[in-house]
Amino acid sequence: MQRVTRNGTRAPLVSTIAAALAAWSVPATASEPTPLPWSSLLEVAASAWRDGPGRAPGARIGGEERAAREVAGALEGLNLEARPELAHERSEVALAAVLELRLGVGASRTRAAQARIAQARAHASALRFAFEREAITRWVSWQEAALRVEHLTHHRAIVDQELGPVRAAVQARLLAELVGEGLEVELVRMDLELDQARVDEAQARLQLAAWLGRAVAPVSVPAHGGEAGDTAPVSRWAEVLAHLEGHPELVELAAAARAVRAEAAALERAEGPVLGLGASVRRETAPGEEVVWGGLDVSLRWPLTRMSASDAARLRAEAVALEASAEVRRVSLTAEIEARAAHHAALSEQLARLRNGAVPRLAGRAERLAHALRAGRASLEALILARRDALELHHEEAQLIGRLLASALESEAMLGQLRAPEDPGGGER
Repeated sequence: MQRVTRNGTRAPLVSTIAAALAAWSVPATASEPTPLPWSSLLEVAASAWRDGPGRAPGARIGGEERAAREVAGALEGLNLEARPELAHERSEVALAAVLELRLGVGASRTRAAQARIAQARAHASALRFAFEREAITRWVSWQEAALRVEHLTHHRAIVDQELGPVRAAVQARLLAELVGEGLEVELVRMDLELDQARVDEAQARLQLAAWLGRAVAPVSVPAHGGEAGDTAPVSRWAEVLAHLEGHPELVELAAAARAVRAEAAALERAEGPVLGLGASVRRETAPGEEVVWGGLDVSLRWPLTRMSASDAARLRAEAVALEASAEVRRVSLTAEIEARAAHHAALSEQLARLRNGAVPRLAGRAERLAHALRAGRASLEALILARRDALELHHEEAQLIGRLLASALESEAMLGQLRAPEDPGGGER
């Protein structure tokens, strides 16, 4: 996501926010760690935005509003002139006041000021949207890591439970020693994987805390419940696509184009027709005679050439470029969201194939081997290997569920952002 600069170039919004956060003096460890469930994430993110990086955009909006009030009450020109003239026989004192108004300038300047306010608000909305999107992304990554820790812990517990009877069977020479060693190696591998998963979860949580500027308590079970049911998590990317016109990036580009056009119109008006309204009083005195004159002057000056025509043309060209950038970004966002929707659908199909194919087949195979073992027609070694294969497949299933949950939550959050009215200056939604 990017912001629009005055000359039409674009800079990453996340970098802009990160720079503001770097200057924010409230450390992430200043408060006690608190739980952060999904239901309160956007509220916490909005509070962090108001307390930190949202202050600068709010100040800019306030400055534009004050400037607009000053423009609305400004006069184009007021000239006062006092001219005494003395002669041997007569003396003359004249006082004149002339008010010059450039026709349409006040209205065009007001429109330009309002357009700049709208642009500042749109820019603040885009910054806030990017800030919240980053918070959502970090929260989802954290919960995905927590889900992985939870599943690996459960997976290891099952392997550890199976290892006791296997050790006894190996000692009784009912099972090959290599099978027991294989399970021992598997347990060591899972310990290493679990340790790394815990490190990843802690790192993801700290990254979220650093972004929000407040400590986040660790979780043992992910806030979204940890396990999906028989139905795969459903995404809302199609609804996001339907609300794409309200995306803050597109709104910001449109507001920037309108502001530049309004500035061009005000520049052209500044060299437009000038209406002059004048009033004068003249007092003439002579020996034995005094005359007082009053006058009212009306004038209209019409320029034959405009010195600002090239500047106005440049601004209009800049507006066209911004509108073209908005269209390019709209196409890019559409492609990005469609790709996310397609990816979610592909993951859902993969999970369905796993659940409807390999998982039940391996589970059924393990169950049949258990019955055969009790009847003396199968070996314990075959049963252990079948259960191990089924457990590995369940591990893949859990990873797919985590990725689907992440996609579904991100789509839900983006849809909520696009739908929710907000105060870009940092107020409540």
